[in-house]
Amino acid sequence: MTVNIARFSITVLMFLFLFTPCVWAASPSGGREGQIIMKSAGENANDYFVVEGKPGETKKVTVELRNMSEEYPASAQLFVSDAVISQGGGMGTVAPGHASYDHVGGWFENKEIQTVQLKPAETRNYRFSFRIPEDSGPGDHVGMIVLYKFLPSSAEEENGQKQAQIIIDKAYSQSIAVHVKVPGPAESRLQLEALEPLWNGTDLFMNLRIANTGNRIEKSEGSIEVFAEDGKPVFAAKGSMGSIYPQTSGTYAFAVPEQMKLAGEYKASVKWSYGNRTIEKTFDFSVTDREVKKSELVQLATARPDKTFSPDAIVLSPMQLVLYVTAAVVFLVLILLSLLLLYRKRSNRGKEIPF
Repeated sequence: MTVNIARFSITVLMFLFLFTPCVWAASPSGGREGQIIMKSAGENANDYFVVEGKPGETKKVTVELRNMSEEYPASAQLFVSDAVISQGGGMGTVAPGHASYDHVGGWFENKEIQTVQLKPAETRNYRFSFRIPEDSGPGDHVGMIVLYKFLPSSAEEENGQKQAQIIIDKAYSQSIAVHVKVPGPAESRLQLEALEPLWNGTDLFMNLRIANTGNRIEKSEGSIEVFAEDGKPVFAAKGSMGSIYPQTSGTYAFAVPEQMKLAGEYKASVKWSYGNRTIEKTFDFSVTDREVKKSELVQLATARPDKTFSPDAIVLSPMQLVLYVTAAVVFLVLILLSLLLLYRKRSNRGKEIPF
């Protein structure tokens, strides 16, 4: 019998924040390979780099890589990139193939992805040079140096039973921010760009996208209030956003309650503050029947993993089921009454005496 094995690859990324040092917390699979830790070194060394410079100047930063294992060698990939915003603000991380070089990442002389191989307990420094472009404006400019290690899952094991097997691929990533300060007037400016509903399985989130169109790194906080089509408030929450870098956008996700997981039209009022400024905006959005049905199917499939459900399956809530059953019973009773009346009418006609 052919064994069907469903393979799911799950990439586990460890996200890092702008002003927080980050290290790998887990050892590679099997413990037969060392673990590399990266930290800033040399001038401007801290948990991250802060470099002050004028347009046209060349600057250098140094990172120290150390193999924490005294027994096994270790390897990883080292590269630079524009800073990436994680959900909720602060620095995220990227895989080598997704690095970008439109801003600070493009200032570095060496943009190649370097493969680092360290002997047991070996420490090695890597220096990165970059030049601040002549046309760079004043304010904050942020890039990052990334250390990345991908660990593919082990080979699938077959057995005599038909089953699904979850195999996990792991990716460990560490980033250090390179914060470049160019002198000149600073301008703080955030904009509320969009508010969009996003389903994740059975969970619904309201994703608020905030753009930093100024030239300073900004942290912010605010609140949201959502109203149904009839004007009744259905949801309210507060949130705080980590760092959003100049000329980038960040996303804050509000988890919404069950009463908003119903199809309909909604209106949201968002009030957001940064520094001594407050901005407000109203958004209209909808939750569709198709999205609600899909989430119900996911919930049903999770509760019954042994069953296969068609995307066209009809999913009813307990209240909907009661209503449909009641309607069906009433319909059947009406049909039976109609047939009974028709039978009696015909019976009475047969008993009539002709003149």
